[in-house]
Amino acid sequence: MATMRFIIMAPAYTEWSGGVIVLHKLCHILNQLGEYAYLHPMVEEYPLSWKKHFIEIKAKIKLKYKSRKYKTNKMLQTPVINKLTKDDLENSIVVYPEIVSGNPLKAKNVVRWFLHYPGYQTGNVNYFSRELYFSYGEFGRDFKLYGSHTSDTVLHVFHQMNDIYNEIGASKERKGTAYCIRKGQGRKIIHDLSDSILIDEKKHEEVAEIFKRVKYFISYDLYTGYSLFAIMCGCIPIVVPDENLSLTEWQSDPKMRLGIAYGFEQIEEATKNRKAALDLVFEKENESILNVKKFIIESKEYFSVD
Repeated sequence: MATMRFIIMAPAYTEWSGGVIVLHKLCHILNQLGEYAYLHPMVEEYPLSWKKHFIEIKAKIKLKYKSRKYKTNKMLQTPVINKLTKDDLENSIVVYPEIVSGNPLKAKNVVRWFLHYPGYQTGNVNYFSRELYFSYGEFGRDFKLYGSHTSDTVLHVFHQMNDIYNEIGASKERKGTAYCIRKGQGRKIIHDLSDSILIDEKKHEEVAEIFKRVKYFISYDLYTGYSLFAIMCGCIPIVVPDENLSLTEWQSDPKMRLGIAYGFEQIEEATKNRKAALDLVFEKENESILNVKKFIIESKEYFSVD
């Protein structure tokens, strides 16, 4: 019997996107667990039209060019596959992030990993029957599509980066704030910007240095890993609430709320729970491995793979 592989479609590695980081980390953990896992560069699926042949040629040229400069994290075990054979398509489970429309690789077995709510970033949900869906935290846990299955397993994968984010050299006299917009683009800025540093697009080393000297990190992005990085540096993260989301609707799992203030009125609670949150951060790497093990078992069972 042919060996089953996992092929994960992902953008080139960038330290500025949590979603990209965890896609690459999933590939790494799968390989560490003895599976055969590969990254595949992102490709787009176009609608059928009289231009179809031209678009296909253009897409192949574009993919070839993008593949030559496709970046990975050298610290992770993430081999790249650019060209898929018939055997690859028959004997692989292809993992698409939720932003991928359709089935551009024409894969037989499709998993979609909801790193945000389906359709949130693109306004488009183009999925098919006989697919398997996994959520990252709260994202898409209630999503249903006839003929497909949404798993109860939460595929939460964490990349700790504690070599960068830590309290070594942290200031004893903290002042000012840092803030991010990221996926909160368009939301109203409600805090004082006079002594506040925007971290968007800054390198991790620079962000860590900022977190080690400011008192608060204010996030207009409701879901960002930078809140945990702030905790690791001794900074208190505050998520600016969405008026349409209650505390439990924002994060139903109390563990995921530890050390993070959902609104300025919860700063005291977040401060009180900081140690528990920090302990949880260092447990997340082991939890990630357990989550991926569940993912492997369920995926192979769903697609009837021995």
